[in-house]
Amino acid sequence: ENQVKTAQKYGLPVENAHLTWRNANSLWEKGELGEDVKNRVIDELRRTKELGIRTGVVHITAGFQKPDTDFELGIRRFSEIAENAEKFGIVAAFENSVFSENIHYLFTHLQSDYVGFCFDSGHEHAFTPGEDYLASYGSRLAAMHQEHHGGHDKQGQGDNQCGDKGCPKVSRSGKKTEHEENNHLHQAIDAIEEADKLPAAGECAVTH
Repeated sequence: ENQVKTAQKYGLPVENAHLTWRNANSLWEKGELGEDVKNRVIDELRRTKELGIRTGVVHITAGFQKPDTDFELGIRRFSEIAENAEKFGIVAAFENSVFSENIHYLFTHLQSDYVGFCFDSGHEHAFTPGEDYLASYGSRLAAMHQEHHGGHDKQGQGDNQCGDKGCPKVSRSGKKTEHEENNHLHQAIDAIEEADKLPAAGECAVTH
């Protein structure tokens, strides 16, 4: 919220917000924690819309531990998230992460004008180099994280194979979209916050 107010203060457009990713695996698993996380995502989408932001970026898995996936249960929860996104008038942009089968299942079974795709080039390059998510879901692109890191170990240390020019696949296939116009907004906000000595926002943070 502090980051959003900082951006608004300086007339910077805030295109999307990254919602809390903690315990995202439980969205696919049996148990009350999955229901709690689903309700948290819905509440954060509502709060994001109230801040005047049109897209909320949602992790559908988190970490390197593969979820004990119940696909039928997962799609029920994500359908409820999509229904509430439509009610609030905000796009829920589901981000590619470590496990490809979950996002493929989600986009195959969930059709909604309020469900979009957040493409993270660093995640694709590091964790699923055999995928081409832009080819598969570029028509549903709602947000983009174009990162420069390369492969990761389990501690998240990058080998920077992409270098300063970005990942080759993104350079070749990434087309100019409105999302690229604000691609480095988070960097601008970070610099402004440092100058103003404002506290950084928490896990639910403005992103590019």
